[in-house]
Amino acid sequence: MKSLSFALIFALMSLGFCLQAYNPTLAMEFWKISGISYCSQQSIQNWNCGFLCNDLKGKVSYVHYYENNTFKGGLSYFMSRDDSNKFFITAFRGTNSADQLVWEIMQGTNVLYKLHNISGATVTNYFYSAYKDYLRNDFMTNIKAAIAKYPTYTFVFTGHSLGGALTTHAALDVVLSNLLPSSRVILYNYGSPRVGNFKFASTVNSKISVVNRLVHYKDIVPHVPPCVTNTKGECQPTEGEVYGIPWPAWHIWPNQFYNENSTSYVTCNGGEDPKCADQYTLAESSTKYHGNYLGLTISCGTQEIFPTDGPFVEGKDLFEYLSV
Repeated sequence: MKSLSFALIFALMSLGFCLQAYNPTLAMEFWKISGISYCSQQSIQNWNCGFLCNDLKGKVSYVHYYENNTFKGGLSYFMSRDDSNKFFITAFRGTNSADQLVWEIMQGTNVLYKLHNISGATVTNYFYSAYKDYLRNDFMTNIKAAIAKYPTYTFVFTGHSLGGALTTHAALDVVLSNLLPSSRVILYNYGSPRVGNFKFASTVNSKISVVNRLVHYKDIVPHVPPCVTNTKGECQPTEGEVYGIPWPAWHIWPNQFYNENSTSYVTCNGGEDPKCADQYTLAESSTKYHGNYLGLTISCGTQEIFPTDGPFVEGKDLFEYLSV
């Protein structure tokens, strides 16, 4: 009996360690689910969205879908289950129109974070409002129901681009609302923009035990909104209330930074690190790398979400626009 108890404890400790460390296999599963979030409600409900759904068929099952078509662009998320791993997964959709992207840029300034008490925290206006005003009510109702129904599951939050920002808000909200302990929350996002300042980012990292933010090479989106830099061009976690563009935006961490061909990666801690994505400037970045992560381009059926043959938005053009 003693040896059995020790074996059980060791197994649980090993599982916890595996979940806490970056896991490329899980990263690929969550990347595919993030890609599926771009597909139509009907194709997700019927699990008929092309190779992404086919790859996960029999492993991941649909639970819930919600969409709110606002004047600032369509916002949506869907929930699914991976029963073999006891994961309950929420994936938020990224930007899905040019008009929505314009709104994101226009509202890329920061505002005070008031959803929970985080002293000195400011967040990007568009992402915060999108989650708080248009998605949160439905999300909280359904996540509470899921937590009650699946008391032994780990809850995964994932998303790409805008979806990465929204899922960061959702994961933190769940923990700060005392719906789940940190140990049962996993956050993986892909090509996420900066969501808040250092106070916000450090709270995310202190309250969520498993955080992984993936960046593919010179992907443009992780470079926005621009941060406040020093004379060396390094991002600075400026204290105090600073508003406008740029403002002291700061990434959550760690950053799993993949090379151009997605054949290797470097792990960086601290949010902003010149060994990872920060080795390149906004002016050097491009949307060319935004739709392909881990060597896989996301699509719905035969339609690529971000076409690999362009056209691309180049960072130097966005930099000039924001500098005007």
